[in-house]
Amino acid sequence: MPIEALEGAKYRATGIALLSAAQLRSIDAYRNVLASKREVIIEMHCCDGSPGWNSTAPWLLPAGSNGGIAGHVLLIVGYDDTTRMFRVKNSWGASWGDRGYAWLSYDFVTSGAVYQAGYVTGAVSPSGNFDTWNNHQLWLDRWNVDFDGWKGLLDIYNLPDPQPSAPGGKPNYRIGTFFQGDGRILRVNGVMTGNRLDFWSDWNNLNAAADQLKGTKFTTYLFSWDHRSMAGSFREVVGPAFAIEARKTAQPVTGVAQPGGLSLQSYLGTWDFNHDKWRGRLEVTGVNPSTRRLTARYVDSGGAAWPVQATVDPDIRLFAMTIGFATPQRFNWYLNGNELGVMGGTTVCIGMAFGFMGTRKP
Repeated sequence: MPIEALEGAKYRATGIALLSAAQLRSIDAYRNVLASKREVIIEMHCCDGSPGWNSTAPWLLPAGSNGGIAGHVLLIVGYDDTTRMFRVKNSWGASWGDRGYAWLSYDFVTSGAVYQAGYVTGAVSPSGNFDTWNNHQLWLDRWNVDFDGWKGLLDIYNLPDPQPSAPGGKPNYRIGTFFQGDGRILRVNGVMTGNRLDFWSDWNNLNAAADQLKGTKFTTYLFSWDHRSMAGSFREVVGPAFAIEARKTAQPVTGVAQPGGLSLQSYLGTWDFNHDKWRGRLEVTGVNPSTRRLTARYVDSGGAAWPVQATVDPDIRLFAMTIGFATPQRFNWYLNGNELGVMGGTTVCIGMAFGFMGTRKP
């Protein structure tokens, strides 16, 4: 879906209910939903009806027919017990049927032609807050992922449901598919909590069941003011943590490394900085090899310079930094070990965790 549609989806359902197999054949079930001022979405066989698909006359079901072999979706909006008909609305415009509407007989609906039906149980208030904490559809899309320098594409096409609604009474944690740069394709499961997504990739089980949360764990944070960026960290089943950065762009996150391998000198230079869409640049001009402290400052998008305190961990990939804003803000960084011009990690502001990323300029 276009990102504009995902970011503008203020009118949408927050819950649905499906009719059971028995209810699909019960006239009262449909009437009860309609009486509650809800419309019924039906998925049905077509188009073996009479007198014809685009007729203004009532649509009946011929004897011995199940409605046809094709499938279509309509909306039941009313009923008439006198004629034993349901009023339905189609999606093909006012030139179809009776100004976009038609009649389906009770027999047609309850005799097997309708094979799935449901109705909306709740909807978002258009005046409510539209943010990453309450609108998880903002995660949906194709992400160009960089994890410690390894590249891949993550297609998030499903919102996980931790409730046991999947077949067999198991939760459905599936979020999508990961296409790794080495050609492997993995099913990916996860859990969404506020602006945080935890997901797992099991390199030893590429087709993991939807109820499993096993393997390498990734923790990312969707940027509040930039719904096309996320960042955080990941950890193998055992071992240290690493950085992950991702964007909804055709190109992966890239930066220019200092010459030579991983060392304290890898931090020197100017880094484009993006923390939850707040942008600026981190200027690192020196490093003390004995104290492992960096000489640096942060320049925000308005040109104001802020003092920085930063220390590199004995594991050179890691360092902690505090920018001396009016309210000092701490950042925990991971330098990509396989791509020394890219950093990522998490920061804490007003008691909440957010993602951020940095790319070194030439």
